[in-house]
Amino acid sequence: MGNQVKTKAIVLHEMPIGDYDKRLVLLTKELGKITVFVKGVRRQNSKMLSCAQVFAYGDFIVSKGKNCYNVYEAQLIEYFHGLRMDMEDLTYSMYLMEFVEYTSHEDMDNVDLMHLLLYALNAINRKRMPARLAIRIFELKAMSILGYTPWVNDCAICHDEANIQFFSTQIGGFLCHDKTHPVKDRVKIKDTTIYAIRYVLSKPMKDIFSFALEQEALLELEFIMNQFIPLNLNKKFKTLDFLLTL
Repeated sequence: MGNQVKTKAIVLHEMPIGDYDKRLVLLTKELGKITVFVKGVRRQNSKMLSCAQVFAYGDFIVSKGKNCYNVYEAQLIEYFHGLRMDMEDLTYSMYLMEFVEYTSHEDMDNVDLMHLLLYALNAINRKRMPARLAIRIFELKAMSILGYTPWVNDCAICHDEANIQFFSTQIGGFLCHDKTHPVKDRVKIKDTTIYAIRYVLSKPMKDIFSFALEQEALLELEFIMNQFIPLNLNKKFKTLDFLLTL
């Protein structure tokens, strides 16, 4: 048995194994993303039952085995119970878990991504803002954490600061009103959208889940992220497809 490590972690994914066990994917503070095995956790009298479900955030004591980590103890900190009370909130939150599971890696520093995920789940759980807006804020900040920060200080081509009117996924940032720039995918956006994007990227993550956004600006932000993420991550998330059916 390897050395035991105590780490704060959130459950991204759960899978039943046999009659009483589970395999979990955790995003941890000390170890990055890890796969763990929890023996006997599906028994009704298991002390770790509440800690072995998606969204559970707590203190875990783990030890590395041959193929995965084993969990020896777990103490729940937050369950995010409210997420399960609304189908739309639940589905948006499941998308966040899918996103983080795909973009995080074992033995890599994922602390910022973990903190951002917790802030987003807390905002949805406590109804601080609509889940639809919370996930777009999360996406924008997460892409920046992952190294895909869009250029938003000025025009990405000529660096004009005063006349920003468009966003280009191809260029990866804002564009000015100059229509001679050789860009085919420019999308006109409102000043409100420009301000919201700059606010999310410039402020600490603890402050970004705290504002409202008018419907038209939210639709623009959704369109931008729906183009920007697949281009940079080369990934289509299944949970987002399900959201279209709600």
